[in-house]
Amino acid sequence: MSPFITNELMILAEQVARPLRTTPRRKLRIREELLRKLSATFEDEVPASANEADALAKTREKFGDANSIRAELERSLGFVDGLFWHLSPGGEILAPKESGLRLAVRHALQAARFVLVTELIGLSLVVVFFAFVAWPVTTPAPERYLKILALTTLGIVWILAAVSTVVFLGHAMWSAFYGPNGRSPLRIMIVSALSFLVGPCMAFLGGLASPNNWESALVEALRKSPGFGAVCPFALIVLVRVIHDIATDQPARRWYQGVLVHTGWALALSLLAFLLGLALSGDLPTALENGLAIVLITAFWLMPFDLFLSAPAVIARVRRYREWESLPIEAQG
Repeated sequence: MSPFITNELMILAEQVARPLRTTPRRKLRIREELLRKLSATFEDEVPASANEADALAKTREKFGDANSIRAELERSLGFVDGLFWHLSPGGEILAPKESGLRLAVRHALQAARFVLVTELIGLSLVVVFFAFVAWPVTTPAPERYLKILALTTLGIVWILAAVSTVVFLGHAMWSAFYGPNGRSPLRIMIVSALSFLVGPCMAFLGGLASPNNWESALVEALRKSPGFGAVCPFALIVLVRVIHDIATDQPARRWYQGVLVHTGWALALSLLAFLLGLALSGDLPTALENGLAIVLITAFWLMPFDLFLSAPAVIARVRRYREWESLPIEAQG
């Protein structure tokens, strides 16, 4: 089978699969399965055809209408497929078909909607636990119910604000590093400064859920600002660089090289956060908490994320996915 025929069969499969609202991994499986069926059909038609072009035409005819096949596949997709589709930007970050600002806002809203649906049950369980177990049983019933309502509202606003803000800042960091005008150190510093505020703001909102008043919550957030503030810009810089290296086929590092790089940066930043926290609070446990924030986010999220995306099987899957997405067709449906 010539490369031209393979490409034409891939286009037939992609006309069905591209508009499907499901996860990239399942969409890739659907594409590969359709391609296998089309290839088998083509091979069956070759002996009875004058040439490959004739066999390709018969394969197209047997394949049928792409819209009908897609409608049948969509009926087999579940609620979870559509839910996770909202967090699957595909290749848009690398080649946006709309302005960067509009793309960032849309993804931030999609992420917020996803979190609102998936976290509501868990948040409700947490609220019930604090309301009926953690808080003193001597609290009058009306006051307890008011706290439930306040904590629920605060939790929803907290999670939605955090997720949408981080996604939006992630787009801004990507643009600062890999935008059309090239890397901009000034924009990187501005986005880093803005993202530095996320950690202290979240710590402040979290403090409001405790029995303490807003003044003590503000003081506590300021005491934790060096470590908690550095987490977001550090994580965004690492994530956009890792995603860019994988998506643009940069030479892969060995796993231990990635571990050494992450460990070195995490230790350096955690030491700085520890010293700043000690200077601000004068309290050793608070200073240690500042330093541990960066170590924990690196050890349990950033480093595993990098190692996962650097795995040969994942790299091969990403390349295959990009090969499908680069096919010159218009999404139908």
